[in-house]
Amino acid sequence: MLTRPRIRLLIFSIPFLFLTVSFAGLLTKPGDFHFPYDFWHEFYKLHEKTWLFLASLAVFYFFAKRKAFEKIFRVLEEWNDLVFLVSIFFAAFLLRITWCVWVDNQPFGDGIFYLNAARSILRGTGFANGNLQNGFVPTAVAAPGYSVFLAFLIRLFGDRIFPVEVAQSLLSASNCCLVYGIAKKVFGKIPAILASLTLMGCVNAITVSALYRNEHIYLPLTLGAIYFLVSDLEKESWLKIVIAGILLGLSDLSRGIMLSFPVTLPVFYLLSGKNLWRGLAKPAVILFGVLAVVLPWTYRNYQVLGYPIMIASSAGAGFYTMNSPVADPYVTQLVELEKEVPDWRSRHPNEEVARCLVAQKRAMDWIRSDFWRFMRLGAGKLISLYSIKSYWSLYENFYFTKIPDKTRQAVEKPLKKLSIANYAFHFWWFLVGVFVLFLKVAPHDRIGKKILILFVILYLTGIHYLFCGEKRYRYAVEPFIYIISTFAIVYFIDKKRVSSDASPASSGH
Repeated sequence: MLTRPRIRLLIFSIPFLFLTVSFAGLLTKPGDFHFPYDFWHEFYKLHEKTWLFLASLAVFYFFAKRKAFEKIFRVLEEWNDLVFLVSIFFAAFLLRITWCVWVDNQPFGDGIFYLNAARSILRGTGFANGNLQNGFVPTAVAAPGYSVFLAFLIRLFGDRIFPVEVAQSLLSASNCCLVYGIAKKVFGKIPAILASLTLMGCVNAITVSALYRNEHIYLPLTLGAIYFLVSDLEKESWLKIVIAGILLGLSDLSRGIMLSFPVTLPVFYLLSGKNLWRGLAKPAVILFGVLAVVLPWTYRNYQVLGYPIMIASSAGAGFYTMNSPVADPYVTQLVELEKEVPDWRSRHPNEEVARCLVAQKRAMDWIRSDFWRFMRLGAGKLISLYSIKSYWSLYENFYFTKIPDKTRQAVEKPLKKLSIANYAFHFWWFLVGVFVLFLKVAPHDRIGKKILILFVILYLTGIHYLFCGEKRYRYAVEPFIYIISTFAIVYFIDKKRVSSDASPASSGH
């Protein structure tokens, strides 16, 4: 008989089975893809760090059997929530702003584009590509949210780097608090404390604060939306659903990763045991909130470019870059359409729109024509995304800095090792946590909070399977890696410390 837990298990098995087949296909003939650096050596390095996981497994098992963690867990559960959140916020901010002041980094690459677009907004020429010397050309090549954020800071504090770094450090510190709030509602206080402390001290999260990147806006907005969705599952409120939709819309205007998330939510609500009405009504309200935020920008694109680009025209070229006959899991440069479609400019009067439309069509045509290669390619993207090289932001911090080479190397090497060790440790516990959720917890989740976290992980994994597995893009996934890895650790040590949906997570005193 198909009970609800078995139905959930069956439905969740579909994406896991799809990924298993994709990885099996990649392993049978990995030489089909070109890798700019040693793909298998990188995979081996991650496997080599398994000893960290195995050592922690032995240590946790040894002390758990002697109930050595009971006293520690009791102390942690007695911590006052407000005191802890204020403490972790200021500790996280201090780590981040100290790094920003020391590294003296300058904007480069995408950061220069975002900064110039902000200057264009302040000059009254709108979201445009270019500079003060050569003029500005209206564009939709990227989402506008981060440039609007920069323009706001420039208006208040002048065109200086330090106010931007302060604001970004504050946003990054707020992520630690949001992770605590999400993890506590879903898994309980102990996993929440451990997850937020991990994010607070994460090298990648600290060093990215000095870089001009749109994830600074995207991540707290997305985490805020997930927090309200979790909170609604705990105590239903249509206001929470509306707020979640608006936050998702704002995050999409910073980076459009979650744009299709509301469309997938009916599956989640029905999996969570909600009736058909609520399973459709809540995602509809969330989608309405997203569209209410995004569509004015889409209309602007129609007015300016002559086509309703929903968020960013680069999504089309990026999609083709990562899904074409010459694509590989580590591609970082755009495929030149001139060689593939010589007349691509004739598809639309605006070249930016023409490139987007032709690239999207070429990508979809290729996926349909060679779906097996697409599956194997997607597996390669995920190996790239989740592999050991987790220090991209540390590396980028030293592109333009006045710090002497000897000083830089003395700091970079230990931080790089710490970043690798931290990620390798949490990655294996994350995998354990995913399968514990999949097999043991989610099938019996009566409210759906744990199902939601698993659902978000599968959604983000699917998005990167489609688009790109470059290291920078794991920044959006890392908070959920830490939430699930710390859940797995606490679950392994003492299941009773993980809150069940039958009884809310313990509150501070």
